[in-house]
Amino acid sequence: MANTRQHQVLELKLEQLVQFMPFYIVEYGDNKLDTRSPSTLLNYVLDYKLFLEWQIAEGIADQENIMNIPLSVLKVEIDRSPALYNDGEPYFYQNVMLKIEVNNVKETLGARASRISTKIFHNDEDARFLDFMKHYYEKELPEKSKKLIYFKATTNVILQFNPSI
Repeated sequence: MANTRQHQVLELKLEQLVQFMPFYIVEYGDNKLDTRSPSTLLNYVLDYKLFLEWQIAEGIADQENIMNIPLSVLKVEIDRSPALYNDGEPYFYQNVMLKIEVNNVKETLGARASRISTKIFHNDEDARFLDFMKHYYEKELPEKSKKLIYFKATTNVILQFNPSI
């Protein structure tokens, strides 16, 4: 992963946040640091923090701070709540994301370029298109048609923000 200034700032924030996390979340972050961006991990840990704070607020965990919440509290909550089960097994132990079908289409850059080549402007086609829109498109639309009404309304809005067009 790129070691940009933003990357370093996010890693620092992550390091500061995990100082107040239980050991199992610290271990999770350490294990994922090589495969996840600091931004992703920071957001995960922030979500865990909110979840653990919620557990304290709801009286599920009787610890005073989230760092002291043992992993066993999470398991006890799962055992107490039938809503947290799927097919007789706790969601906590399942990767429910595996049930979502993902279509991984591998496409080479050359194949993609070939596929979209008819949909992009080449050479001076962009300038010709803009010239057509500016000078000719309105004249080709039927009088009092919705297309003409929308075109004029859109053009007026654009001109309000950029009169030099």
